[in-house]
Amino acid sequence: MAQHNMGTVISFKFFLTITRKRFWLGTLAFYGLNMLLAGLMVNSTLEEKENRVTETILTTLKPTTLITGKVVTLFKIGLLQALVSALPVVIGFVFFS
Repeated sequence: MAQHNMGTVISFKFFLTITRKRFWLGTLAFYGLNMLLAGLMVNSTLEEKENRVTETILTTLKPTTLITGKVVTLFKIGLLQALVSALPVVIGFVFFS
């Protein structure tokens, strides 16, 4: 007869629970970051339409270059904003756990 170690079974179930929580937290953070970046992109586009800045810039650049630069820049700004928002949580976790 095979013997099962209950400690191993319980720790494996605990590991699965923690892994699922991390997965959902990561998914939530990913979608939150997507929503943030989409809002930034829409806001930036609306500002440019109001000021007619895009028409002036497009006389010197290709449209694909402009859009690529916008997306990359807004992605970097969004990541920086997410890191700044997460920094107090990380510091609190490190010092108070």
